[in-house]
Amino acid sequence: MGTRHPLEGLHHDGGSSRSSNVDKCDEPSDASNPAVLNNHEISEYQQEWPFVKRSPIWATIESLELYQNPPQKPHFLLLKIMKEDYREGLAIGHMVTFANVVQRTSKLQPDVPSDIIDNSLETLVELETHGFDVGAVRARLNELLARKAKLGELKDKLKQVEKELEKRNLEKSKIKEEVDELEAKMQELQEKLVQSVKKKNVKDEEIMMLQSNLYLVGNEIMDWKVEFEKLAATSF
Repeated sequence: MGTRHPLEGLHHDGGSSRSSNVDKCDEPSDASNPAVLNNHEISEYQQEWPFVKRSPIWATIESLELYQNPPQKPHFLLLKIMKEDYREGLAIGHMVTFANVVQRTSKLQPDVPSDIIDNSLETLVELETHGFDVGAVRARLNELLARKAKLGELKDKLKQVEKELEKRNLEKSKIKEEVDELEAKMQELQEKLVQSVKKKNVKDEEIMMLQSNLYLVGNEIMDWKVEFEKLAATSF
C-alpha cells in the first residue's frame, strides 16, 4: 500500500477500510451517481476516494511538489461509475496527467502551436470534474495564449514593415538608377561643354585675327586708292 497523501483524508485500516470504501461505492443511492451530487455532497465525499490505494506509484506521485504546495484535493467521484478494478489506475492516470500539464506549461516556448495550449485547457476541464484545482494553471495558460496572440500580431506587423521596407528599397534602387543615369548624362554634357568652350575660344581667336587682317587690308586698300588718285592727277 502506497504512502498516504496528506490532503486526501483517506483512512487505510487494512481490510476494514477497503470494505468500507467498496460498500459505500456500491450503495444504491443518488450519491453513487456523480451527475446528481451537489456541492455539499462533494464536500462530504471528497475526503474519501472511491477506491483503495494499492499501487506503490502513489508514493512517487504524492512526493511531487505540485501536489503539496499548493495542495490538491481531487475527489475522483466520477470514477464511481467505473468498475472498481479500473478506478485506481484511472485516478493515477489523472494525477500523472495533471502533473504533465503543469510541467509542460512551465516549459512552453513562444513558438509553441496554439492548439497545444488549447489541448491543455481542454484537459484541465476534464481534470476539474475530478476535483483538481486547475484555476492557477488555467489562468497561466490563458495568459500565455493571450501573449502568444499578441506575439502573432507583432509578427504580422513585423512582416508588414519588412514588406514596406523591401518596397521602399526597391523604389530607392530604381531612383538611384535614374540618378546614376542622369549623372552620367551630366558628365557627358559637361565634357561636351568643355570641348565646345575650347572650340569657341579657338574661333574667337581666329575671328580676332581675321578682324585684324580685315582692318589692315582695308587701310592698305585706302592707301592704294590715294596713291592711284595722286598718280592719275600728276602733270605730264
